[in-house]
Amino acid sequence: MSNTQIDDMVQGVKNFIEAAGIHEGDKVLFLADTRSDQASLQACTLGLKMIGTKPIVLIMDHLARYSRVPDEAIGAAAHTDVIVLTWPVFITAGLNTVRKARTATSDFDPSTAVPGQPKLVYLECAPAILASSYAHFPNELLWAIAKRIKEIALKGKKIRVTCPRGTDLVSTYDSSKLFAMQTRPVEPGGRCHFPWGRCGIFHGAGEAKGVVYLDTAQGVDGVFEEPMRWVVEKNIVVECQGGEIAEHMKKLQRQYNQPIQFCEIMFGYHPHVPQKVGLDDYMHWPFNSKWAWFGIRVGEGLANTRGQHLDGPCFWSSVYIDDQLVMERGRLKLCDDPEIREIASKYGDPDDLLEHITHAQ
Repeated sequence: MSNTQIDDMVQGVKNFIEAAGIHEGDKVLFLADTRSDQASLQACTLGLKMIGTKPIVLIMDHLARYSRVPDEAIGAAAHTDVIVLTWPVFITAGLNTVRKARTATSDFDPSTAVPGQPKLVYLECAPAILASSYAHFPNELLWAIAKRIKEIALKGKKIRVTCPRGTDLVSTYDSSKLFAMQTRPVEPGGRCHFPWGRCGIFHGAGEAKGVVYLDTAQGVDGVFEEPMRWVVEKNIVVECQGGEIAEHMKKLQRQYNQPIQFCEIMFGYHPHVPQKVGLDDYMHWPFNSKWAWFGIRVGEGLANTRGQHLDGPCFWSSVYIDDQLVMERGRLKLCDDPEIREIASKYGDPDDLLEHITHAQ
């Protein structure tokens, strides 16, 4: 790995350390597998050593999502301050013997301290992510946007999502059950993703109805040849069309003799998510911070168990909370807010930081 590549990632690594609330003396375990990006791991461990932490990197064989965690990893995780699940590793439930991913506050305010357990960080460092404007965006500015989005969502009762393809979905939601919004560094025992910038608004508490067009899904290279189309009535997908994955979900529906549940609505509020960055990551995590994001499930809903969860983005989506337009075809309306622009001016030209020009790429 060249010094130029490391230099390109420096700001992304600094933002990761700040967002995760990692400090001198912390013991940090990177749980990775053979697919994880080695350049990103090297950049992160170098950055952590420079602030006086003790990084440990454990590279396992392919770790399937939600799968059992190897005993070696459990033993190492039990003696660390921070567990970093390193892209594409995503095995929250498998670590429940060491820490609880879900607590009374972990969804609504994931940064909140949980005494007696290590922090959990999902490091979404697909190749080139840490060198992108997505990872370099100032945390202070992103958290200011997140706080304002949370204020808007807390006052609302209904979300509507549309897109040029024909998406038009309306759902009620319970504002006390907002999830996955980070507004400050993680406290000991809390959790976060990095990079980040999404508002979880519906996990089944409410009633959804309408039509959704999905452009891709986690685990799919690139985009669908034919967008998936769901027709949703009272949180049930009554029609599912569009290629092999749609047929797979309908096959599971017959296998488990259960309906396809519509179970997730999120939307992104991060101003800088280049289209290429989201497409190059076959898990498409960046698009979760860029567009509206929907999920469905059959059976128990977790991969590698008794069911299937499928989620992904709706490109060029617009989002309304009650009757307020929050995002128009991917551009956050808050980017015109004077207070947000004043904070942006601390880090450069507000027009550059908040323009959403990357959405057009």
